[in-house]
Amino acid sequence: MFIFGGQDQNSKTLNDLWSYDTSNPAIGWTRYDMEHSLPPPALYNTAMTFNNMHEIILYGGLDKDKKSRSEMYIFDLKNNEWHVNWLQQHQPTIYNHNLICVRKDMYVVGGKRDLTNHETQSFSMLKNVIDDAIDMDHPIYMRNAITNQSWCDVQFMVKSDNEDDHSQHFIPCHMFMIKSACPTFYKNIQSTHFPEIDLPIITNISAFHMSVVKCMVEYIYCGDLIMLANRNDFVQEMMELSLLMNESSQHAEVMKMCSRGHDIQLDTTINTLHHLDHIMKRALQMSVDDEHCNVLVELTNSQTGQVKGQYKVHKLILTKSLYARDIFSSGMIESVTNVVQFYDLTNKAFEVIRCYLYTGELNVGVDVCLEVYVTGLQYRMDALVKHCSCLIVSLLSTDNIVDIVQIADAYNDKILLRQCVVFVADNYLQVTQLEGWSNVSDAIKTMASNKHVSKQKKALSKKEMSKKKVKPKK
Repeated sequence: MFIFGGQDQNSKTLNDLWSYDTSNPAIGWTRYDMEHSLPPPALYNTAMTFNNMHEIILYGGLDKDKKSRSEMYIFDLKNNEWHVNWLQQHQPTIYNHNLICVRKDMYVVGGKRDLTNHETQSFSMLKNVIDDAIDMDHPIYMRNAITNQSWCDVQFMVKSDNEDDHSQHFIPCHMFMIKSACPTFYKNIQSTHFPEIDLPIITNISAFHMSVVKCMVEYIYCGDLIMLANRNDFVQEMMELSLLMNESSQHAEVMKMCSRGHDIQLDTTINTLHHLDHIMKRALQMSVDDEHCNVLVELTNSQTGQVKGQYKVHKLILTKSLYARDIFSSGMIESVTNVVQFYDLTNKAFEVIRCYLYTGELNVGVDVCLEVYVTGLQYRMDALVKHCSCLIVSLLSTDNIVDIVQIADAYNDKILLRQCVVFVADNYLQVTQLEGWSNVSDAIKTMASNKHVSKQKKALSKKEMSKKKVKPKK
């Protein structure tokens, strides 16, 4: 049994986690001692175990200012650590509610929305909450990209960390990321060129040390702010750099993190993820407006060679596609011309893909979703394929099941295929009478038939068991 948060006898809102082993009451209550990465203090929240009781999910509640929350946190019982479950869709703020988990569906029952009118949420559903959570693909990709200095088009001039080294040092980055993350700083950029260096050089922050600027660049790209321990000079310089580069709201967040040191709580993580989301939405708009773009994507008909659409994008974002990454790294003609062909793809589908690559958002109907899914498979966009697959499962119907099962079979997507077989088994008579069902492979037909028969046997067995439990009347 677990308890998180609440209030102590002095009405102080807490964020501690306690456990009680009901099989060994003599041990009593045990507190989990964790020095950092904690959810913010809360009361009237609700928690439950899931994932075979390996994790605890914490949702909603009131914060220390009595404001209802909508964030969701996960506690890993194996590693004893908290992390944020970042959801694609907006969730209601709520407290005093109940949670019920059925497979991958989490239901929120009852609860209140705020303290002023005690509005009651009678019943709502957060469908497929585990699958809908945004994984950390984007921050991880951006961290690797800046570490490997991939596709950079500008450099910061900085000071060496070695005070005896008076030579100039440089940190490569991307101009579109500077503008989308630091728009005010971008307007005041001062730059120069050195004959022996290809990239433009930003000189505004040349008085700052390399380690500090690297730390700030990583924060801008992926939300990391890893400060050197026991280095007050480093922290002070970081705050000065943040004041120069960041917008006022984000500078306040950096100040908060600097003052906490290593005791970073997960409310900061939530705010940072919101900030990264805003940055990438600005970057998407820059792609639409053709600002600092360095790749042209052409939507080409493979039969006629006709170009049906052209889109400017940033190479750093397009290379989330392993296909694009390979052609730009291999010395192929595309790496010189910076023109990439996407074949037999509609404009609408590519706009969905572009939006996803920048922001992680995927809002499409099943028709476009199938086209996006197939394109993701062809151009090796693994995260996109995963999200499309989850969405397709939620949109399965007798109108599209035949097409989807054939696509899943053709691309050997075993997870999607398994879900299709379950759907067919549940709707066996309707699906097997569809016109296109005869074109489905015999292997899938056999799997669906066996699944249907198995379900029928289980249902019959339960029915017989219930009859045996009914006592005859005397």
